[in-house]
Amino acid sequence: MNAELIRSELQRLMRQTPLRRFLITFVGGEIGLIDHPDFSWMAT
Repeated sequence: MNAELIRSELQRLMRQTPLRRFLITFVGGEIGLIDHPDFSWMAT
């Protein structure tokens, strides 16, 4: 995938109002959860 495309998609997701949780899957299988710190108490 094109790095610029990934960058613009991440920026779009992070600008959503309200910010919704989303996952990033990295090469190698690691997963990163992007979440708003104010909602950390709601973690499942």
